[in-house]
Amino acid sequence: MKTICNLVVFGLVLAASNIVLRCDAARFKVERTGGKMVEYYRNHPMGNGNNYFSKAVIVIHGTNRNADEYYDTVNDARTDIGDSRTLVFAPKFQTYADNPGSDELYWSSGGWKKGYKSQDGSSTSSFVVIDDILEAISSRFPSVKQITIVGHSAGGQFVQRYAGVGLGPNFIRTDIDVRYIVSNPSSYMFLTSSRPNNWSPTTTGCDEYDEYKYGLDDMPGHLSYANVNNINKSEIKDNLILREVYLLLGMEDNDPNSNYLDTSCEANAQGGHRLARGMNYFDHVKDYDSNANTHEHTVPGVGHSSSGMFSSDEGIDLIFWFK
Repeated sequence: MKTICNLVVFGLVLAASNIVLRCDAARFKVERTGGKMVEYYRNHPMGNGNNYFSKAVIVIHGTNRNADEYYDTVNDARTDIGDSRTLVFAPKFQTYADNPGSDELYWSSGGWKKGYKSQDGSSTSSFVVIDDILEAISSRFPSVKQITIVGHSAGGQFVQRYAGVGLGPNFIRTDIDVRYIVSNPSSYMFLTSSRPNNWSPTTTGCDEYDEYKYGLDDMPGHLSYANVNNINKSEIKDNLILREVYLLLGMEDNDPNSNYLDTSCEANAQGGHRLARGMNYFDHVKDYDSNANTHEHTVPGVGHSSSGMFSSDEGIDLIFWFK
């Protein structure tokens, strides 16, 4: 549910019907950029720390960058289950088309999904935004012990790559557990060059199938965030094995002609549609290490829908992490 405000300026009341303002919309400063800002939606200001909240959810939007809608879905679910002690933060990764302010970060439409540098002049990886949010939660909300990072579609791609490459979890309090929920992405970052069903690049001419973002062949050099921070392939693989990753897959997300589905040869090497790719990636990780901390959960009757996935019983259980 959207929270709408009236605005009083110089004694004039601007009705919500004329100017729609969201009380839960704000901006936060990404400290590593020297002061650049990112839009976000929240149920509590990130800068106003306290001891009340015990959990936090960071939700990553999809290709349309509709952070407000993703926030609404997760925050409404939180309200519906009567959970008042969970923070919900939904950053927006703007592009130039969003008309960002001169003090705001923005990326290319494909770059933010992969942790690429911003295009505003600061060359800030989109992964740094999550690093900063994690640090803010850790330092300002001392009672928070569980953090969920969840994304659907393009947001799912972001979360899966961040689970492998992201540095933020290494520098937060040791009493915080972090969970990654990867829901219905178009593709995954595989740990090795193997692909399902004995797929071979020699028969397709798809020579770049194992390069980032689909694999690790050209890492860390390809990704500045990884290169600058000396994150090598071995560390990325270890992260994807040891970190708690949940694949939340819609059983009806099985359309090979679905909107925004990556149909490149690199993606098709992972499977014919999102459901197949998710199941194939799970098998791939378990083949690599049977003890990998990666888990597969399916949601019956739901296709490529962030609201359907996040508001499902399976989604709510994973996102709000009941113990």
